[in-house]
Amino acid sequence: DNVKKMLTTLNPYAVKDFSFSWWNGKPGAAFTGFAVRDLPDLESYMNIQNQLIQKLALDFAKPIVVFLKSPVFAESTEKQPILRKWTRIVEQMDAFSNRIPGNSVQRLHEFVTKDLALMDAKEILNNISVNELKGESGDFFAETLLALKKGARSRAEILLRQKAIDAYTKLALYFNQNLKGKFPFVTSNLSLVTEEADPDNIREFYRLYNEAGGNVEAILNQLHQLGSVMKSGTQFFQMMETIKQFFGTYLDPSSGMPVPAFDFAVDFRANRSKESGADMVVDWVFKPNDITKINKNDKLKTGRWVFGNEVKFSFRWPDGEKMPAKPQRDPAQPNLTIEGRTAIFTFKGNWGLLWAMRMQDAASEYGNAPNKPSPTLLKFSVPNGVNSTAVLFNQISLTVPALTAHTKGQVMRLPDFPAAAPELPPAGELYAERAVLTEGVVQGVSNLKSATTGSAGNISTATSASGGQKQGGQQQSQQPTNPVKQVAGSQGAKPR
Repeated sequence: DNVKKMLTTLNPYAVKDFSFSWWNGKPGAAFTGFAVRDLPDLESYMNIQNQLIQKLALDFAKPIVVFLKSPVFAESTEKQPILRKWTRIVEQMDAFSNRIPGNSVQRLHEFVTKDLALMDAKEILNNISVNELKGESGDFFAETLLALKKGARSRAEILLRQKAIDAYTKLALYFNQNLKGKFPFVTSNLSLVTEEADPDNIREFYRLYNEAGGNVEAILNQLHQLGSVMKSGTQFFQMMETIKQFFGTYLDPSSGMPVPAFDFAVDFRANRSKESGADMVVDWVFKPNDITKINKNDKLKTGRWVFGNEVKFSFRWPDGEKMPAKPQRDPAQPNLTIEGRTAIFTFKGNWGLLWAMRMQDAASEYGNAPNKPSPTLLKFSVPNGVNSTAVLFNQISLTVPALTAHTKGQVMRLPDFPAAAPELPPAGELYAERAVLTEGVVQGVSNLKSATTGSAGNISTATSASGGQKQGGQQQSQQPTNPVKQVAGSQGAKPR
């Protein structure tokens, strides 16, 4: 009992507060936690702690342990728990003194002087897995190490989740104020009178995006790991990541590109098995601007479209009164005009080429490969007689322009554009102040695919029946055991 009291009085390796609520996430947590100035000071502190407990263990506790292990006490059970505790302390101190690798004293020393002293919150999370925090060892040094790891990881999780919430809110708010519902950020009810997005606002969004981390994993760190309760938010940022690649050259400061531009290749009569009346069309033309004209019979069918240029697709039927088929207007297609025997589809506006690819997209009906940089199949329907309609197909392939003459541009498919940034799902705010992943209250997911396909509300039974879980000596409030309802993707984000 006296030795036990001495250990309690010494309170070795006692950090400022095992909840780590005082830590700001920057390197140097051990310096603040143990009230030391720098790494040499920390090494000195740990050596003193090791020496104190070594003296207590080997000079005071070891003789008692040897005595209590004698045959005369073999059948006594009263002192067995405390005997096992001090036996392990003595064994680990012996191993430490004899420099036997893998002893828990050395592991504790190395964690404090290396990980806890030098790592920031993100590095702590990456280096301490949730699985290694499970279970109890009965080893004083291992239990102290476990408490330090759990406290540091819990605080790191909270800090990074709060950072992610701030980034999510800022980006969603900017999107909804400047890009929401402006072409190409629309999903349905396409109309050429829809307001268009300003490229400068796209560039500014991605400046903020890069400032917040530059990719989905970094921006939503400790949010997307919550799983499908964050599904709507994670999916939005995944879409914006794809769009970032789509506008890659324009967004690169070194490109010097003032507005978006794409290299293209056009192919005429691209789906002959499904076309109708196409044999009667004698002239197929694509105009990516007011000057350039690409004909079906041209050998070179490539070019560059630049933001601000409207585009036109035209189809000409042969002249002659005896020719039965000729194009006619269609009130349902206001962008279709007829000039003599030529049908012209005009896509006005600054995003002309994207308008054409969105409005005439035949993927849902004829099946472009959705996840490959395949050409976009375009369908054009032209009334050409009584109860007769010509069905014509072209296709467009896009390439993001290369940054230099010595590099090759990246082939891209036209991505899906979100119409609005969803409000931060409730799980974000609900778990803003609690390390639910570290505690095991929520079973986290390891990758973005799992985050958007897993079941919602992976709530563990780790919470005690009395309604809380202890961390750092304080009782935590009970968390709900039912799944958090997912917010629909069409809702706009609100400022915090």
